[in-house]
Amino acid sequence: MLKRWLTSVGLLVLLLLLAPAMPTQAATKALAAPAKEYGAEHFDQQITIQNDGTLLIKERVIFKFLGGPFTFVYREIPTDKTDGIIIQSAYMDEHLLPEGTDAGQIEITQSNPVKATWHFATTSDATHSFVLNYRVAGVVRKEKDGDALYWEALPTKYEYFIRSSTITVTYPEKAKAVGSPQVQHSAALIRTDRNTVIFLANNLSSSSPLEIDLRFASGSLISQAPQWQQRQAYGEKLIAPFLGSGIIVAILGICLLIVSYRGQRRTINFEIDAKLQSVAPPGVL
Repeated sequence: MLKRWLTSVGLLVLLLLLAPAMPTQAATKALAAPAKEYGAEHFDQQITIQNDGTLLIKERVIFKFLGGPFTFVYREIPTDKTDGIIIQSAYMDEHLLPEGTDAGQIEITQSNPVKATWHFATTSDATHSFVLNYRVAGVVRKEKDGDALYWEALPTKYEYFIRSSTITVTYPEKAKAVGSPQVQHSAALIRTDRNTVIFLANNLSSSSPLEIDLRFASGSLISQAPQWQQRQAYGEKLIAPFLGSGIIVAILGICLLIVSYRGQRRTINFEIDAKLQSVAPPGVL
């Protein structure tokens, strides 16, 4: 009995001695765990507008990685209100990457959005540059007062900090710029010089899009609306006739139901027994 009591006391004392050390050890491990985050030191684009309104874009992003490990980065580009986006080439640290899913390769998914994923060997606490060259068709649209370019130069959703961004747009000599260049969703310094416009933005927090807005005299950049805009206009023309036809069909259907109901409604005749009929007045009460 005494032996069991001594054993229990010894275990209790041992637990009391170890208890203060356990949280300290866990905290030490938590403090030792390396942080894992990254940000863009630069997110730049060089946009060249072709004579047919097509954009040729060279996009260069310099990512700074803290902690790790990191094995990939990706870029998504929406194809909404374009006639398509084609990835032409991709680089990492000035090295051309072949297409594939292994380290040192670029993985391209043609959908909406188009997605480019750079795969690379494990890296930590390093800075790397990533370049993407791509072609955007049918992004310049027709409007009542001229030809217009609306372009989301930066991603619309991202989880990192952008220290600086320079967007340079060069357009053909024949294109006559009208009005003042504008930016939407974020603030930027705008510089113009002949057929070049430069947008400068700094210290952009996560998910801070930057849409540029350029206007040109009607017909000086494109002769006709892009395909997606033509389809949209055709659909809008069909909406009114279809809507009117639908209303007429609905009214006719209701009328047919009313006529059918009246034609098939049963008539109930009440027959009176001759014995129950009386022409004499009731008796005097």
